[in-house]
Amino acid sequence: QIDELYLEVLYEILHIVGSDFDSSQKEALFQYLKDAFKLDDEKHSELLQLAEQKEAPNILLNIEVIQAKDLKPKDPNGLSDPFCTLYLTSSPSHRYNTSVRPETLTPRWEEHFSLDFDPAETVREKMTKISGVKGVRGLRKLMKEIAVTASTGKHDNEIIGTVEIPLKVV
Repeated sequence: QIDELYLEVLYEILHIVGSDFDSSQKEALFQYLKDAFKLDDEKHSELLQLAEQKEAPNILLNIEVIQAKDLKPKDPNGLSDPFCTLYLTSSPSHRYNTSVRPETLTPRWEEHFSLDFDPAETVREKMTKISGVKGVRGLRKLMKEIAVTASTGKHDNEIIGTVEIPLKVV
């Protein structure tokens, strides 16, 4: 049972979310763990290998889009038809949209989203990719507007603004 507990703690250390541990800090945690559990290097290495082989956890970022204020008017009537597009900068093809709030400059959505990291990549691979993008793990919230023409029914999206929120501050 001690081995199972040790394995679980190793797994948690390997998949720490929301912290910027470097390899020396992880090694210090591993050493502290070995000392606390009174395990030798051989047993630690065996259990560490098992922990590394386990599937990485599924990580979700839960987001609530509440409201926007003082948007720029884009329609001829002096208003806009705003909506938000959310995505992780590390996975820009997976986009989520709020509903359109017609004819307003102060939309209120109160909509919830769960953004999923790509399950085909492990957390470690994702961290590597994200740090390759100037270290920014971000969420970009794009404010867009839809102008619907009565004649064609086509949508003409104009960006009202953007914001990028690093996950470190969430």
